[in-house]
Amino acid sequence: MEIMLKQVRAEVMVETGNEQVPWTSSSLAESFYFVPPPTIQPTIKHTLSIAGILSGSTLKINGNSVSYTNNSFNAKYPPGTYAITVAKSGYYDYVRSVELTDNATVTVSQKSIPSPTDKDRTLFYTLLIGSGLSAGTSLVSFLASQDAYSTHKREQNFDDIKAAYDQSNAIVTGSVVSLLLTVVGLIGSYMTFK
Repeated sequence: MEIMLKQVRAEVMVETGNEQVPWTSSSLAESFYFVPPPTIQPTIKHTLSIAGILSGSTLKINGNSVSYTNNSFNAKYPPGTYAITVAKSGYYDYVRSVELTDNATVTVSQKSIPSPTDKDRTLFYTLLIGSGLSAGTSLVSFLASQDAYSTHKREQNFDDIKAAYDQSNAIVTGSVVSLLLTVVGLIGSYMTFK
C-alpha cells in the first residue's frame, strides 16, 4: 500500500509541476498488499566431491564435461540425481549415478584394461600354430582321399569307389568343421589379446 501511495505522490507532483504534494498519514505497522508478492524459495545446494580421478581422465557430470584439479572435483549442485562418468584411455570407464540430497563424496576407482602378458602372447601363438597344423592336416587328408577316389574310379572298382567317395565326404566334412573351428579360435584369440 505504501509503495502505491508513493507512486501516486510522484505522479501528482510531476503533473502539477510540484504545485501539489500529497501527504499520507498511516498507522499501518506492517506492509500491506492487495496481492501478496510471490515468495522466492532459496535454492539449496549441496557439495558434490569426486576424489581419486587419474590425471588425463575426462570427467562428465550428466553428460557435460567438467574440469577438475589435483585429481579431485568439488562443486555445489541443487538436489537431484547426477550421472558421473570418468574415462581414460587404457582404463575401463567409471560410471556411477549419485542421488544428491546432502553433501556427497564419490571416490573413483578406475581399473586399467589388462594388456597381454608374455604368457598370453605365448598362448596366442601356440593356438595360431596348432590351428595352422590342424588345417594343414585336414587339407592333406582331403587331397589324399581325392587321389584314392580318382585311382579307384580309373580302375572301375565300384565297391572301392563307393568306399573312397564316402571316406572323401567324411574327410571333407571334417576338414570344413576343422577349418571353421580354426577361424573361430583365431578370431577369439585375436579379440582376447587385442
